[in-house]
Amino acid sequence: MKYKKIILCILLFCICLSFSGCTKMYELTSEEEEKIVLYSAKMIAKYNRASHEGYSFVNPERMKKAEEEKKAKEEEEAAKHADEEGDDTQSISSFSDIIGIEGVTFGYVDYEIVQSIEAPDIAIPDAGEGNSYIVLNFTATNSSDAPIAVDLLNNSIGYKLSINDNVTAENYSTLSQVDLSTYYNDNLEPGASEDLVLLFTCNSLYLQDLTSMTMQVSKGSQVFNVKLQ
Repeated sequence: MKYKKIILCILLFCICLSFSGCTKMYELTSEEEEKIVLYSAKMIAKYNRASHEGYSFVNPERMKKAEEEKKAKEEEEAAKHADEEGDDTQSISSFSDIIGIEGVTFGYVDYEIVQSIEAPDIAIPDAGEGNSYIVLNFTATNSSDAPIAVDLLNNSIGYKLSINDNVTAENYSTLSQVDLSTYYNDNLEPGASEDLVLLFTCNSLYLQDLTSMTMQVSKGSQVFNVKLQ
């Protein structure tokens, strides 16, 4: 109640001044205006039961600086969060380590660009008008002294191919026995090797000047980059 009376008195005082008989309105200096603002804020804070910290002068420059500091902090937190997400993407040179079958090595051999593919066991359709297949050739070798079961059919490994660092080719998976993405052999003999392929489809225009290739291998929540060229 006291708080309302004080506000009312201040308003009445201002109204009285406006209707006074003076022919010329008195103009306050900046220092006087600041004193009135500070006094009013002090009175309001004093009789405001919801206030526990008194009053404080609001400096526009200080407010601007505080906003800039807040924005800079938010940007820093966003950049930190992006770096933490980026930690899931790793560069690695050993494709065998990504597959993770102990005793079996997977080596990249070379690549070729074709319109059609002849598989030994199934029919694979042509790439289609304006498209081409990128065939990555690999070898799977049992480097141990005992037979090893190799099951890449029932796994969660995914493949993409980055071309010239700006185009992504999607993996074309088949059930061919030479397709690495679905390869299955329950008895790869010691010292034995298998020739396998990974197929990717892409617009032929992007393959006319192929200067670099990086295979992106996803396994679980992790993504590995394997530099091929």
